[in-house]
Amino acid sequence: MKKSDLIHVTVLIAAILLGYSALECLLGTLSMLTRRANASADAIEYQLVLATLFALASGLLIRYSRQLTGVLLKDEPANVEGSRWELDRRNILFVLFIGLGLYICIQAIAYCAGDFFDVFSNQINPDVYKRVTIRNGVLIQFLRALMGFLLIYGAPNLTNLIERTIAHKLHGAPQSS
Repeated sequence: MKKSDLIHVTVLIAAILLGYSALECLLGTLSMLTRRANASADAIEYQLVLATLFALASGLLIRYSRQLTGVLLKDEPANVEGSRWELDRRNILFVLFIGLGLYICIQAIAYCAGDFFDVFSNQINPDVYKRVTIRNGVLIQFLRALMGFLLIYGAPNLTNLIERTIAHKLHGAPQSS
């Protein structure tokens, strides 16, 4: 399997997970509407904003997955069209870190946008919609997004670290870089 194909599949898996998150938000909204007659309009709007952002991110990832793969592999010298990767532990860890980082980052950005929606709602009608933890929520989501970016761009270094330090515990010799 080519390196670019493996990264492309990882980006598509992240897109599918974001699509699932969108469906989960929509089903949560339907559940709020059917179970509670007094579901607040702000809570429903918040869930709809999240569902929209997740669906938009999923669609964009699917549409631009090849371009994103190129961006992620731009510093790779072995990004030759004929180069192949073995599906060994090292390469699977590498794409796992990229996929996890991408999913966490996009999800955190969507939740951060939802928290900004909360801040906006609180500014418009502070008597009806009071939440003390809005700033903390935005900060936590920024930290999650930062963690996602670090996973994406630190994937080669994390893979090397795991191979050098933990590989012997997994009954295998560390691979040379």
